[in-house]
Amino acid sequence: MKVKLARILETAASMDILWIALPIFMSFFLLCLTPLKEGDLWWHINFGKEILKTNHIPTYDMLTFTVRGLPYNFGHSWLSGVFFYIISELGGLSALVLLQALTSALVVWILIRFSLKRGGKPQSIGIITLIGWLSLYPFSSTRPQMFSFLIFAIFNITLLDFIDQRKARLWLLPALMIVWVNLHGAWTMGLILLAIYNFIFLIFTLGGKRPVYELKQIIGWSFVTLICTLIQPAGIKAYQVFVALNNIPELNLIIEWSPITITSIFARPFFVMLLIFVMALAYSKKRPELLDLLVFLVFAGLAMRYLRILPFFTVAAIPILIKLTSSGFNFDMHEYQNKFVRKSTPTVSNQPRLTNSIFFGILCLLTVLSIPQIRLKLTGQSETSLISSYFPIDAVQILEKGITTEKHVLIMPEWAGYILWRLYPTITVFRDSRGDLPQSLILDYEKINTADAQGFSILKEYQVDYLLLSKKAQGFFISQAEHYGWHCAYEDDTAVIFTTSAKDEIGNYPCSLSTSK
Repeated sequence: MKVKLARILETAASMDILWIALPIFMSFFLLCLTPLKEGDLWWHINFGKEILKTNHIPTYDMLTFTVRGLPYNFGHSWLSGVFFYIISELGGLSALVLLQALTSALVVWILIRFSLKRGGKPQSIGIITLIGWLSLYPFSSTRPQMFSFLIFAIFNITLLDFIDQRKARLWLLPALMIVWVNLHGAWTMGLILLAIYNFIFLIFTLGGKRPVYELKQIIGWSFVTLICTLIQPAGIKAYQVFVALNNIPELNLIIEWSPITITSIFARPFFVMLLIFVMALAYSKKRPELLDLLVFLVFAGLAMRYLRILPFFTVAAIPILIKLTSSGFNFDMHEYQNKFVRKSTPTVSNQPRLTNSIFFGILCLLTVLSIPQIRLKLTGQSETSLISSYFPIDAVQILEKGITTEKHVLIMPEWAGYILWRLYPTITVFRDSRGDLPQSLILDYEKINTADAQGFSILKEYQVDYLLLSKKAQGFFISQAEHYGWHCAYEDDTAVIFTTSAKDEIGNYPCSLSTSK
């Protein structure tokens, strides 16, 4: 029996509204408390600034001193960079944090709203969405891919509405694609979804289950959507870039491009969802439809090959799992309860309603207090506190104070975006976190990281001015640097700065390394 949204919203004291509200509150609350932690974000902001300044999308590398000027495709996410820059200029870092929270909560709300329309039970909706969101959370920080999750959710719901014969809004697909292809490269997930739906409609039409005009509709709008993928700077070359990107062996060294493993803590909800799906296949009263089975298996397979596909699997899987678990099971739950659960005498009390009301009120209060702008005012903290302590904030500030001329810095790729955001164009880096840089450059970086004579010889060839090294990740490199003629100029709990000269323009700071005293 369909659950009416109006019935659920009759009172905030009902358990139904708590089950539905909890995933939305959790996603918003936790991402408001999550600092800006993605290295990519910072160079995207710089890139957006450059576009607005020049009214031109660069077609060459401008962030590294090693391959500066070589052709590079920035067009796949240029709109995200512009958007991030405008948001940061208008609202500061707190606006970027709020953006990640709102985007994630909106994805969750879209999935919940659709599941309610489909007749999902509030308890199933709450539990499945919470489990799914746990796999979305690590990927939902401020970076271009978060827009892909949102658009993919709308894509999926639009197609599900069409197959459920509710509303034919297929015109939304090309409109969304025009935006998507300029925001992030994961628009290919939308094409995969369209291919599955076209295949299913073809089978249904040939089997007489759906009219021919519906097949013509979805094929027609899919073709228009495909044409819209060309409305971006790279045009047809975007497909060539995508194929080339998947053939770069170094991408397997990046966690997000590697296969999923159960040892990864934020990938474990994926295996929980697989288990729920298997249990639903075995016990659900409603058998999964061919479409649900195909969508689930295709995206599960992609997620197992590439960890970065996990969020798209999650968005596609949540409505499927809610549909299966809301239909009931082929075993007697009452018999199970009578056997294993001690009976209690029912009593009439307003206590549950009062408890639910208090809990709902606490959720609302915590959500409001978590909003970055409000939290900073109440605590008196600066916006710097919204940046993850993972980044070398103090060390970069030292460089910012002292450097007046262009310098070349070797820094971890994960840190490179941050220093570029703070100091570009005065500072350029050896390489940043982009995985599709020239293979020769990536190999040279790996040789340098061995911190042997050959590595330091390569540093000299590239005329690197500063080493900004991580104490946590590059301890051996730090221990070898002074042995090969580098001087410790600054040190804190996170990072060490090495220079080529004992008397450098950034000044002299305490350094615990023995030869620097």
